[in-house]
Amino acid sequence: VWNESIFDIASYSFSGYTTLTPTLFFSLRWKRFTWQGAIASVLLGNFVLLGGHVLDVNMGFRLLGFLPIFWALVVGVLGGIVASLLTDPPDDELTRLAWGERS
Repeated sequence: VWNESIFDIASYSFSGYTTLTPTLFFSLRWKRFTWQGAIASVLLGNFVLLGGHVLDVNMGFRLLGFLPIFWALVVGVLGGIVASLLTDPPDDELTRLAWGERS
């Protein structure tokens, strides 16, 4: 099934893990980040990664010379921000509890 080396497979799988980075970062650093933003970030980032990988492998195409993971991260960050800003903010009490703040 895989005609690639173990290094190519590892590179692709670690790229998939990297698309989770915006969600992890925003959930730890931005109180306005929502679950909708997390889902949008992960889904959009992985969709772009998969599409970029297909274009790179099948056609040798790299948008502006960047690897697909770069564009996946950009889209994941933007998707998380936009989706969080377009949806209702998290409940104030739940946010205080999650962040360890006392009322």
